[in-house]
Amino acid sequence: MIRFAVGRPIATHTHSTHPMKTDACAARKPAILVHAFFRRTKQNRIVVPVMLLHVAFAAACGGETKAGAGAAVVRDSAGIQIVENVSAKWKENDAWKVGDTATVDIGEAEGDTNYQLFRAFGAVRLSDGRIVVANAGTHQLRFYDRDGGYLLSSGRKGGGPGEFENFVLLGRFGGDSLLTFDYNSSRVSVFAPDGKFARSFAVSSGGGPAFLSPQAIFPDGSLLMQSGRSFIPGIRSGIHRDSTLLVILAPGGVVRDTVGNFPGSESFVVSDAQSVSVTSRTFGRTTATEIHGDRIYFGSGDSYEIGVYTPGGALKQLVRKRYNNLNVTAEDIDQFERKQLESATNENWKRVTRSFIEKMEYPKTFPAYSGILVDVAGNLWVREYAKPGDEQPLWTVFGADGRMLGSVTTPKGLRLLEVGADFILGRWTDDADIEHVGLFPLLKPASR
Repeated sequence: MIRFAVGRPIATHTHSTHPMKTDACAARKPAILVHAFFRRTKQNRIVVPVMLLHVAFAAACGGETKAGAGAAVVRDSAGIQIVENVSAKWKENDAWKVGDTATVDIGEAEGDTNYQLFRAFGAVRLSDGRIVVANAGTHQLRFYDRDGGYLLSSGRKGGGPGEFENFVLLGRFGGDSLLTFDYNSSRVSVFAPDGKFARSFAVSSGGGPAFLSPQAIFPDGSLLMQSGRSFIPGIRSGIHRDSTLLVILAPGGVVRDTVGNFPGSESFVVSDAQSVSVTSRTFGRTTATEIHGDRIYFGSGDSYEIGVYTPGGALKQLVRKRYNNLNVTAEDIDQFERKQLESATNENWKRVTRSFIEKMEYPKTFPAYSGILVDVAGNLWVREYAKPGDEQPLWTVFGADGRMLGSVTTPKGLRLLEVGADFILGRWTDDADIEHVGLFPLLKPASR
């Protein structure tokens, strides 16, 4: 997707994601870590960071303990637990499986318009089994019963209380209260479990980072927000990757805590003096964030590592899997480019697509993974990166203690939205280009 944005540079906060530890462990294999320090000019513009290299030892002297039959090596480094996963814990009979057929399927091509979805970007399942769908195409929250029967709708197009212009987030907090974020007005709206509008407030950075976008919702209604980047005409064409600042927005709309500064997503820019076009870098690294309780999960895909942080930004755990990023081959690039051109719906769009393809700078390796999600029990689900031609989504599941349990495949084309104790909630588009939201059974050994 090509995006257009103009504005001013973001504020920047320096944050180190790894500890320094120097002691008698000097014989251990070192890892080179980079700490970036930014400065500003009088015009308040961010200058290229000065990179200082430090050496941190890969293991602390506290000793190493193996979990299970060599499944993981767990160690402590300056109060940070590092879980280095080697192999999965599940045996074949222990593995979780997702059912092939949806038990609830919301989405139709004809008939009652309340079942016709358009730009349904998200959904949540309430404690009584009802499903709420964010149907952005009609500017509504749609409520369905536990079997998928339509109940009611909340919201409509507009800028008034309980109305939406361009809402991009739907989440549940404090039981079954619902929270939405409208990008155009930078406004948060709260709805009761019965769909009635409760209150709203504007997002304010308090003079801090600009272009804040929501990532996830804490149980008390606070928001994890991520700073964005403005791209103005005349900016250098090519690959851009800036740092991104994660902050916590209190329920009243003001920044309460700063989590830290992290690697941002990679963008590809085509710019001249009059215009700028921006898209995600093909096979590029993208940030991934999640929340469970008061734990914040962050990953960049540079390596197979996910950091677990406190709201104040303290790193408490690093979850890793021993993995070498796969090389990007000429065949991968050719397959991607052919698919992009085939999917262009008209000659003009095909011309624009071809222009981007000709200028694209491809990385040497694929990212380690493409997304993360935390289920109701605190298990971390990591979406393995899909190379061109890989159609079957594959997730690696780590327990709440960071140890690798095993792999789960999900139906083709399914975008995972929520994982419960015995179900997954997702969105997909069928072969007729009809949008669906629904439930699939999550089968575990105890339930089979």
